[in-house]
Amino acid sequence: MKILKFGAEWCAACKALEPIITDLITQNLDHEFISIDVDDPDSSEITQQYKIKSIPTTIFANRRDEELFRFTGVKKKNQIQEYIDELS
Repeated sequence: MKILKFGAEWCAACKALEPIITDLITQNLDHEFISIDVDDPDSSEITQQYKIKSIPTTIFANRRDEELFRFTGVKKKNQIQEYIDELS
């Protein structure tokens, strides 16, 4: 599964989510975590593909890039881990 985190350098909520995602990466090595800066011109295509309207947005997708689930804002680590477990 791919876990895509859309955010920006200036976004306080994105910064709050970052250490939570970093911890989850070390506990879920079989999943691909991708961080996308929405202000980077190179990310405009994927940002449009997933119709990102607010940040932070975290999307869980299968290996074919089909969206399985998304949430916006910051969630607790155990809640995000439950999403990962349920969708795996």
